[in-house]
Amino acid sequence: MVLNEKIVNKLQRDKMVYMKCIFVFYCFDWFYFEVNELGVNPLCK
Repeated sequence: MVLNEKIVNKLQRDKMVYMKCIFVFYCFDWFYFEVNELGVNPLCK
């Protein structure tokens, strides 16, 4: 029973780390795209 709880806790912790990684990657991707747009637009005009 204790072992089962440990496994569940580990899965929940791994899920949190996984979600954080996705969140950081998504924010970085959005930030990079925004900066890229700002950098490219003046040149196009």
